[in-house]
Amino acid sequence: MASINKHKMGNYRLTHKDPFTNKWKDSYYKTKKEALSAKATFDYIDNMKKIGSDDWKKVVKQPQEELTLEQLVKDYRGNFLANKTNKGTIKRRNACIRAMYRVFAKETTVREIRSLKRTMIPDGEKQGWEIFKSHHAHLSRHTINGYLTELKAMFDWARMMERIDFVVINKLDKYTDDELPEITHLEWKPSQAYQLLYDDHLTQYHKDYIKLFTLTGLRISELLGQNTDYPEKEFKWKHVNFETNELSIRVKRKKFRLVRTVHEDVMAILRKWKDKGFKRPLDFKYSYVRNHIIPQINMALGFKFTTHDLRRLNAQLARPVLGLEDASKSIGDSTLLVVEKHYAGISAKEMTRINNAVVDQLTTITQTATA
Repeated sequence: MASINKHKMGNYRLTHKDPFTNKWKDSYYKTKKEALSAKATFDYIDNMKKIGSDDWKKVVKQPQEELTLEQLVKDYRGNFLANKTNKGTIKRRNACIRAMYRVFAKETTVREIRSLKRTMIPDGEKQGWEIFKSHHAHLSRHTINGYLTELKAMFDWARMMERIDFVVINKLDKYTDDELPEITHLEWKPSQAYQLLYDDHLTQYHKDYIKLFTLTGLRISELLGQNTDYPEKEFKWKHVNFETNELSIRVKRKKFRLVRTVHEDVMAILRKWKDKGFKRPLDFKYSYVRNHIIPQINMALGFKFTTHDLRRLNAQLARPVLGLEDASKSIGDSTLLVVEKHYAGISAKEMTRINNAVVDQLTTITQTATA
């Protein structure tokens, strides 16, 4: 049984057996009350072990070796990311892990991150994930929040797998809504819409490219003919049905193709390209769009926009005359909140009505620009 003796330094020494090693050891307490309380605990543990009961484990935890970031990441990659089939998810999570390693050394224990302090220039002393945010201050706050969201998913996995038993990242570590800059997007003016269709500085191919994405509202990734990372997403002529005005597209985060009815003007562009002998409708990778097509169009028109802005133009055209729900259908986005914040299984008949409304609205605003 444990025993208490008053130490010459004035505190109380409790001699007891270590529950896990069964070796005798000394623990020290400032008051006799604390020592007596601890003695009662160790006496209870001894009694439970004598009768062969494991109930003693409910009052004491076996000390665990502190997990380092490197050990956790190795576990995460081998037991979670290894099961993922989405290359984008794997690439994104690994990029966030590299961002974490740029701030915290691999041998840092997971437990100590929140208490770490470091003097950052020019921000001064920072603690925990504020160090991470200060180190990446050259990035947008939305990007930093994205990093923290992905890293939180990793640490939450570690908690669920019982590799750790504490919170590493919580919602207060991220920038809150009132700390984030307002999301702003290009608001298309009638004069700009007119330029898209009729500016003499644009080649006919550029005009057709613009019209294709404006009238369909599709993402660039859904119509690209070359995609090295995701060849199953490549858009080919076999995915175009000229008889029914339908396109078969692989939409974002889906593992199957959806059939989408499009306007006759879109089909006319695709027929022209097929008659010209194009191997695929858009027979190139995204890098060609980013480095050649869009810069050429921007230079010709005198203002900057992306292919994704043409998707937003589609939603901006649809929403005033069709409402938010149909604007969502027009760009193929089923989440109304996404459309409202970022952009402004449908029957062919309904899709035709929506497509016609978008074309009519585009015609109206371009006429307004010339009035």
